[in-house]
Amino acid sequence: TIPDRNSFNRRNAIYYTNDGRFSFNTMKFKNFRYFKEMKDKIAAHWYPPLLANAAIGGYDPVTRTYIPGRLRIMAIPSQEVKLYFTMNRNGDVLQIVIVDSLGNGPLDSSCVESIRLSRNFGTVPEDIKGSVIIIPFVFGYYVY
Repeated sequence: TIPDRNSFNRRNAIYYTNDGRFSFNTMKFKNFRYFKEMKDKIAAHWYPPLLANAAIGGYDPVTRTYIPGRLRIMAIPSQEVKLYFTMNRNGDVLQIVIVDSLGNGPLDSSCVESIRLSRNFGTVPEDIKGSVIIIPFVFGYYVY
């Protein structure tokens, strides 16, 4: 079934954080090696932004002028981005859908792009049934 924002949690999704923590329910995801390799591939393509919407030094990029006192830095707060993606039996990513986030565009985009750039996760193990496989994934972005 397609997960909604209320059914997502760390017990039913693959969980990965910007500081390298990783977990998933081995009762639900029985093929540890397959899902570990999936996580590794996604992690290799995830580059979460450090800052978003930064205009530093008084420069206004719209008017291309310097304005005294103009400084805007938006640090990204700790949050989770919950999404799912679908893939076919060959492991090709078909669709990526954000289910829940705080709406930070740069962070959301980095999560989606990490899966899009992964493209293929290899042939799905035989014990996983269905022609289209739904993978729930939680990206944890934490600022310490």
